[in-house]
Amino acid sequence: MRNLLTGILFLICVLSQAQDKQFERGEKLYKQLKYAEAIPYLEKAYNLNNNGDALEMLAYSYLKMKNFQKASVYFRTLAFNRKANPKFFLEYGKLLKNQGYYADAKPWFIQYLRTDPGNMEVRQLLHSCDMAPELLENPLGFGVTAWKYNSPQMEFSPTPYHGGWIIASNRSNATDMNPYGWDNLPYLKLMFVTDSTEPENFSHRLTDRFHNGPAAVTQDGKRIYITRNMQEKGRVLTDDKGVARLMIVYSDFENGKWTKPRPVNFNSREYSVGHPCLSADGNIMYFTSDMPGGEGGSDIWMVHKISETEWSSPENLGRRINTPGEELFPTLFADTLLTFSSDYHPGLGGLDLFFSVKSNKGWSFPKNLGYPVNSFYDDFGMVYNPDGSSGFLASNRAGGSGFDDLYTFKKIKVCLSFTVMDSMTYDLLPKAVVRITNGFQYTEEVMTGADGKIHLCLPIDNNFKITTERKGYLPKRYNFSSKGLIADKDTQMLAELVKGNLLNFSGLVRNDETSALLEGALLTITGPNGFKEITSSNQVGYFDLAVDPNVTYELVASKAGFLTHKEKFVMSDSTPIKEFRLRPSEINQKIKIQNIYYDLNSSDIRADAKPVLDTLVKIMRDNPYLQVELGSHTDSRASDDYNEKLSLARAKAVIAYLSSKRIDPYRITYHYYGETQLLKPCPDGVECNEEDHQMNRRTEFRIIAY
Repeated sequence: MRNLLTGILFLICVLSQAQDKQFERGEKLYKQLKYAEAIPYLEKAYNLNNNGDALEMLAYSYLKMKNFQKASVYFRTLAFNRKANPKFFLEYGKLLKNQGYYADAKPWFIQYLRTDPGNMEVRQLLHSCDMAPELLENPLGFGVTAWKYNSPQMEFSPTPYHGGWIIASNRSNATDMNPYGWDNLPYLKLMFVTDSTEPENFSHRLTDRFHNGPAAVTQDGKRIYITRNMQEKGRVLTDDKGVARLMIVYSDFENGKWTKPRPVNFNSREYSVGHPCLSADGNIMYFTSDMPGGEGGSDIWMVHKISETEWSSPENLGRRINTPGEELFPTLFADTLLTFSSDYHPGLGGLDLFFSVKSNKGWSFPKNLGYPVNSFYDDFGMVYNPDGSSGFLASNRAGGSGFDDLYTFKKIKVCLSFTVMDSMTYDLLPKAVVRITNGFQYTEEVMTGADGKIHLCLPIDNNFKITTERKGYLPKRYNFSSKGLIADKDTQMLAELVKGNLLNFSGLVRNDETSALLEGALLTITGPNGFKEITSSNQVGYFDLAVDPNVTYELVASKAGFLTHKEKFVMSDSTPIKEFRLRPSEINQKIKIQNIYYDLNSSDIRADAKPVLDTLVKIMRDNPYLQVELGSHTDSRASDDYNEKLSLARAKAVIAYLSSKRIDPYRITYHYYGETQLLKPCPDGVECNEEDHQMNRRTEFRIIAY
């Protein structure tokens, strides 16, 4: 028996030592960011003794390598632990979302918010889970096809060059003896490909030992800008987390060869710059960077060319484009269409593709490019051909050849010939308004010509509502589906209108702050028996349409950059032109409603505060993704400690009131400032009248997400 016990103890000791050695080796490689090499050791350590540290490192290793299926297995184990760190709730929820399991992901995000209610990233992830199914149900008419030259390695970020494309790829060849420790794959290099030739090395002179790409080329093909690892004495420079820094270098084509690459003047050892793209004349460069002064993560910046070797100081594109998350891979078409990827703006997966249009007012609010351009995974590096209707994008979506693959896209539409006539006389009706919408991202309004006809093309794979109106006739409404129709083939439709009169409902849409009339506001009107009409305000903020009398309708008015407004009304002969005022919705701006005030030494919600809070309740119900921050304050009387506690009680009283009106608490964050932010200068020792003290006893509200 003694020998048996000794043997068991010896075996336990050997196994323990083996587990320790496996873990020590795996941990060392993990800390060196050599995730692919660390995984076998960490798996052995975990399998030998359920090592919790090895389990966490395994989960993050697979996540860093974008093996979401494997990462999900380990993060699920971590998240279901009774004493789990809340960060595992977040990571597991993100993995579920990035594989299309939106309903399963939401509870994990909500569970995380219980520990960190002010976390904006998680609130945006919840927004994405609600928005994604609608994006999937309303594809935007793109055909997406895997590129014929994809390989088991990476191909992404093409840029046009001499009838072909320069791409970033890590395809291996006999000279690739130095794999990248992160994923144990070869480093990126630039390759050239045409429609008829397979990818080949673009330039040995522009390839070094580490990552090279993506790149941008001037239109004349004489200068190239390349993203490259920042190096010093043959070693890659890293940040305080061990992640390699990036820089942009440029080379000129002179005397039949590329010159030695030189760094641009806005590189820095303190941060990364990369992913360049150029305006048509080459005088503006857009790029990504995590330099100080941005919105967080990597932002999109721009510089202006001063000379052949110098660029201006970088300018951030601002909060409309950039977020606390990652904005990457900007591309530009016709100098006015900016396409980029973001993991923060609401979307389908990890990185989603968005676009913004430049006007004299600046860049528009980004719009998601929808499905099938976007997928559950990472989608990025979208570049248009000169025709503006086709091009390339990159994705690591399921069904590809390997890691990041290239996909060609083409805008595909179904063309519709629509004729409007009188139902009794069969006369063709000119000046009839035909309004077509899919109720989400597409609205078209056209007027028939002298022949009573219109001709237009619609995105494929969509369901549309078509409404035809003309003065003196009752409107006609149709459902039309472009699903399963052959692209570019005309579909014939006929609308026969019956004479009759409905009431004309008209109105104006204004900016609530400036009273300026708003063009392009979307107005959705619903009524009984499934009635639903969608229209938009014209150049002077005006809209009109025909509706039935003595019926209760609900109108929803919305526009990018403004809070949604909802209102019910009964249509009658005496209904005046209605005016709808939309509140601007800039993040971190105060909501244009009154502050609420308190009695001295009290946190009770006063009677005069309830109408103000009810207004906030309506705004939040009308805008289900709106999140607000409360800032509660006191006057300067009493001690600092007392006032801090009193302002906290006031903030909690507001949250309790909003919660009683069925506003989810996770949509509300709060700060309590005590007497540190007085509106009226009444610090300790300064006499003030009661009116000034009253102005200081307040709660303010501002938008933090929508």
